[in-house]
Amino acid sequence: MFQTTSLNQSAISFSNHLFLNRFAWTHAAKVWLYMLIVFGHFSEHAIQIYQIYGLGWIPKEAGGILGLWFPGLAQAEVLHLAYNSFQLAGLLILLSGFVGGARLWWKAAIVAQSWHYIEHYLLQVQWITGIYLFGATEQMSIGQLFLPRAELHFIYNFVVFVPTIIGTILYFHQKQNTFTIKNSPFAIQLNLLLTKII
Repeated sequence: MFQTTSLNQSAISFSNHLFLNRFAWTHAAKVWLYMLIVFGHFSEHAIQIYQIYGLGWIPKEAGGILGLWFPGLAQAEVLHLAYNSFQLAGLLILLSGFVGGARLWWKAAIVAQSWHYIEHYLLQVQWITGIYLFGATEQMSIGQLFLPRAELHFIYNFVVFVPTIIGTILYFHQKQNTFTIKNSPFAIQLNLLLTKII
């Protein structure tokens, strides 16, 4: 009887191990796919900035790699809002699989992306209604009071991309206790703030 119970417990333990590994792989695969898409989007913004400052193109001509084939893409507000909705939804959906330091940085990306989403939502509402903020003659985001749109959205994407990358690296490292960054005074304060927000 003892051996049967032990054998059954081993089988249950083995099946739990398989299930947990499968779940972990599934979440990890989703993170990889999500990050591939996010990296591609961020690369488009980086290329757009290079086109403006490195190649001397005017901002309306600088649309990244995809903008070379589809010139109207950079001006398609609905596309930008759809992508930013996807990015925010991905961050929120994948959050449950992050723990420790990875979760801290992932939450920071959620906060930054939330603001980025709001900016694109404002742009979309202006495009639909034809009523522009601050007396402008075209769609304008709040951040455009300080920076031109291409530079502003590169910065927005950079501010979201960096904590997303850090969170992803910590996530895949699997040894979060070895990272001292999560115990730094800055990280502790940031975690307290993000815990109140999210």
